[in-house]
Amino acid sequence: MKQTHKLLFLFIVTLLLSSMLLGCAAIPEEYTKGVKLDKNYPDDDMPIMDDAIVYFSDGDDEEITIKYGVSDDLDDVVDFYKDFFDDNDISLSDETDKDTKYTAQGYFQDFIFEIRVTHPSGEY
Repeated sequence: MKQTHKLLFLFIVTLLLSSMLLGCAAIPEEYTKGVKLDKNYPDDDMPIMDDAIVYFSDGDDEEITIKYGVSDDLDDVVDFYKDFFDDNDISLSDETDKDTKYTAQGYFQDFIFEIRVTHPSGEY
């Protein structure tokens, strides 16, 4: 009888561990490996951070939207863009800098841009 309880306990523990490990593998690949950046994205004109993982990229003739994540703090990302704006003498048409969110809009080269930096939210 004790042998049966031990086997049942071992089976339940194995089942729980397996389900937890399967749950870890359920994170979408674009959040861990990334997707290709739109071929028309002006990376030289509006850079993204070096360790960025682009998880969304969509574009047409008029607009390109990308979303990416980095492991850096929000302040580091904001500093990256503020330094870029200063180095390139970019004046912004709108800028908001709060504890949990930063937005910037402006015109540079031959395009209008909008940047939104926020703390991550959601499951992934």
